[in-house]
Amino acid sequence: MDIHTSAHGTQRKFITPFHSEANGLVERFNRTVINMLSKFVNQYRTNRDAFLPQVTFAYNTTVQATTGFSLFEWIYGRVPNFPFDYPIPCKQPETWNHKLEKKNSKTSKEEY
Repeated sequence: MDIHTSAHGTQRKFITPFHSEANGLVERFNRTVINMLSKFVNQYRTNRDAFLPQVTFAYNTTVQATTGFSLFEWIYGRVPNFPFDYPIPCKQPETWNHKLEKKNSKTSKEEY
């Protein structure tokens, strides 16, 4: 393990288990997730687990201010594909102009 830490210029840090106050990044992440969950849960907070996958995905796909990239981009090396990125093919409704053009073309053909 010492080979890896020296190669990357990092130091190992031991903290007490179940004492997350020693790790500021963990505390910040927990606070962010709790704030995001609070927007969706009911008043008794009994359905937190139902929204956790959506909140985690939202957090992982949000661009971080410090890096300029999302965690998803760091892990997978690409921008995530969202369902709304792909338009659903549908028949275009006719516009009023299109209907008037059809009507005018029919009447002009009848005049000749």
